[in-house]
Amino acid sequence: MLAYRLRWRLATAFLVTGLGAPAPAAESALDPLRVCDALKAEGLPTSPWTAFDDAFGNIVVRNYRCLSEPLTIRGGGEGRFITALNYFAEGRVPQRVETIRLVLNVHAKATRAAGIDRLVKLTASLFGSLGAPPPPALAAAIREAQPGSWNHDLGTVRFEVWQEPVERLRLSINIGAGARRP
Repeated sequence: MLAYRLRWRLATAFLVTGLGAPAPAAESALDPLRVCDALKAEGLPTSPWTAFDDAFGNIVVRNYRCLSEPLTIRGGGEGRFITALNYFAEGRVPQRVETIRLVLNVHAKATRAAGIDRLVKLTASLFGSLGAPPPPALAAAIREAQPGSWNHDLGTVRFEVWQEPVERLRLSINIGAGARRP
């Protein structure tokens, strides 16, 4: 069965994209290793895609994820409160990413504008790495700190803004069933 699936994918890739062309975005861009490395060149390398257990009451659920170390936004007064970006991906099975998040935590108001600029650039890089354009209104929503949600080829793209306990701007890509790898 596995050999049949592999032959089918190769034949489909050849017919749709031609010999030597990259695989479609839904097949290759959402691979956990590729997603975890999507922003590595931008200064957000992540931990390896690894299992972790979430406890819900008496039930333990196995999930998978990769996380970045915070990317500090420099500028303003130096102190113990910093503005930082974090990147991570999660899924319920080892072969598939289901959620991708990029989060800006604004702890220092003096670095807010620089943090938002960096978030806009990282968002564009992330979508480029995933092989899909971002929703047209997303960059403006980030710059204006206006929440929004968009249907996308990858699934649902959501931008959220919180003010308490700290200002947080969060981009989430919830991978739709059509974009998930089998």
